[in-house]
Amino acid sequence: MDIEHVFNKKWKTMIIPAIAVSFLAGCGSPDTDSVTAEPEPTTENETIPEEEPMKTNEEQERMLEVGRVRLSVKEAGSGPDMILIHGRTLAKEDMDPLFDHYRDSYHVVSYDVRGHGKTESGGECTLDDLSDDLVGLINAYQLEKPVVIGFSMGSYIALRTAERYPDLFTGIVLIGTRGKGHVTQFSISDEVAEAMQSFDNMTDIANAKATVPSLVLSGEKDFINPPEEGRKVADALPDAEFKLVPDAQHEAYRTNPEFVFEETDAFLNRLSLAQRSE
Repeated sequence: MDIEHVFNKKWKTMIIPAIAVSFLAGCGSPDTDSVTAEPEPTTENETIPEEEPMKTNEEQERMLEVGRVRLSVKEAGSGPDMILIHGRTLAKEDMDPLFDHYRDSYHVVSYDVRGHGKTESGGECTLDDLSDDLVGLINAYQLEKPVVIGFSMGSYIALRTAERYPDLFTGIVLIGTRGKGHVTQFSISDEVAEAMQSFDNMTDIANAKATVPSLVLSGEKDFINPPEEGRKVADALPDAEFKLVPDAQHEAYRTNPEFVFEETDAFLNRLSLAQRSE
């Protein structure tokens, strides 16, 4: 008789029942909870109602339900709260140079604006709707007077929100910005493109609605939003400073990151000193 055949038969006879007994002993008697229990949600693509952010240096990404849309959000770090808002046709990952620079000293939150990245468009919207998304994110995470850094379209959203809610932010940094104008659709969703077709933040600036301390950074070689547009915004704001970024294009934080980091760091330090003296 084949010795290997006998051994395999004997192994199956002895081991398989033992495994079954062990499995049943570990599971206990079947009941409704054990049969239907769902697995624990993972941090990735997790929808969270209003709750506190993670505030660890480990990067976390999830889906956050805000009004009609679910925003794709990532965060890392601990300390004062900071929000990054990307430009049109881009996604939150495009703000990674700033995200990585500040995650060691701030709790940094970066998100996909509706119609971009992993965030759905949510149907028709206006610039105020995009502003509402930002406010919804702040409320859901219970952020305390965050600093907001917005690039291009992100700067329009940050400025509009600061006009509507003057006490919401500690400060705003506007990179590659303009106060009003017409934005070409390119590859963004039709709904968001419609929201960006024509916008005007300058009227509310003229009415002194945006009183938050502001830093405006414009690339010297920015041909999308030329430096004179950024200077107009800075001149109109009651508490703003303008910095021309040498040899930088529209994405100044990428084409001259050292200058942008230096000026932004100095601005944030001044904000911190001002808060301590209050």
